[in-house]
Amino acid sequence: MGSLIRKPKHGSMEWLRVRHRNEDGYPVISASDAAAVHGEHRFKTMHQLFAEKLATDPTVSETNEAMERGNRLEPTIRQWAADKLDTRLCEPEFMYAVESGICQMIATLDAVDEWSYDNNNAWPSLVVEIKTYNREWDGVLPRYWYWQGVQQAICAKVNSITWAVFDSTLSLNLYVQEITEDEKLRHIQAVHEFCWWLSVGEPNPEWPVSYNDVSVLYPQATDRSVDLTANAHLFTELADIQFQIKELETIEAELKGKIGALLGDAEVGTVNGSTAVTWKNQSRSSFDSKGFAKDHPELAAKYTKSSTFRVLRAKGDKS
Repeated sequence: MGSLIRKPKHGSMEWLRVRHRNEDGYPVISASDAAAVHGEHRFKTMHQLFAEKLATDPTVSETNEAMERGNRLEPTIRQWAADKLDTRLCEPEFMYAVESGICQMIATLDAVDEWSYDNNNAWPSLVVEIKTYNREWDGVLPRYWYWQGVQQAICAKVNSITWAVFDSTLSLNLYVQEITEDEKLRHIQAVHEFCWWLSVGEPNPEWPVSYNDVSVLYPQATDRSVDLTANAHLFTELADIQFQIKELETIEAELKGKIGALLGDAEVGTVNGSTAVTWKNQSRSSFDSKGFAKDHPELAAKYTKSSTFRVLRAKGDKS
């Protein structure tokens, strides 16, 4: 069952809270995080999303360059897309949500057809998702965009999403993603399963996991030990991999040394007339924190931040 939520200011704490938990306290999965539920998000793993949604308050992240670029260009791209589609588009006043059992899915849409608003119908017939892309558009929808489109279609009650992609060639490309009922059902089931594990309070042990993932899930060590005898083979495998890494690093350094010797003081090396390698001078400035602390100890102490983190070291690991 779909519902409309009056949209708070984009990026505000109220907006973040609406996308974090609903009024009943159940977790909310936003369309931008939809791919993480399937383990197909480019920037966020299943475990990272799990840790975020398990927290009482929403995660506040700083605006990066890509987000800033998108926010500033969005109104212009919206009008450009409207011209190319020969229609009128507007930014909706609502967020579109679907509540189902122990979870809620929500979508903040970039643009919808203005006709719907002119006819007092908040549900759109056309949804346009605006993206700025730092590479040339190749006509293939990235998987983390694909699942975002599926969830937007579910929440907005449409069967297609039109993508307006402004790419690195400074061109605006339109791409229509048609979404089937089977795709919608598959996503709904995945969200349900993810939220069920949230209700349990533990991640699915079958989810792929990285060291960064478990560091987020278990940030604080306690004074206890665990018997790992049944998994002793992992330490042998880890030692083998660490040895291989060191060997490869040694080989890498030797190959770079040979290439560097061939270049000498030359900046560019070519193969069959094409540039194969460059070895250019670079400069950088660094802050002398030790010197500053020595000359201005009180000021240095005032602006020094301490952080606590865990380091995993297997027995015999000298790193």
